[in-house]
Amino acid sequence: MTKICLDTDIVLDFLKGHKAAVAKISHYVPNDELSITSLTFFELVSSISKRGRVMPILDNLVLLPFDKEAALRANKIHGDLQKQKMEIGMRELMNSAICIENEAWLCTKNRSAYDGVEGLRFI
Repeated sequence: MTKICLDTDIVLDFLKGHKAAVAKISHYVPNDELSITSLTFFELVSSISKRGRVMPILDNLVLLPFDKEAALRANKIHGDLQKQKMEIGMRELMNSAICIENEAWLCTKNRSAYDGVEGLRFI
């Protein structure tokens, strides 16, 4: 079973019924473990007004936390990127670390936001 972490953009597209996102998520549901990071969870519950409709969907996803190990990984990624004179956003940095620590593949429409993160895998 592959762990797949859905980025906020993919979940929002799914909730809006965008065919590509619905097809992608539907493809992975039967055989893979779908998850979101604690940051994505926060973004979703704070930005969606119809939480009653969204919470049952989110409750079916594994929640990957930004814990001690992820924080240490984020620090390492940040240092590695600084050595390369590269930067990414704090959200992307934290999500990358969570995915790497949990051996999860990231499903996002915005791969370029994660440029330079060694060890991050995408589907």
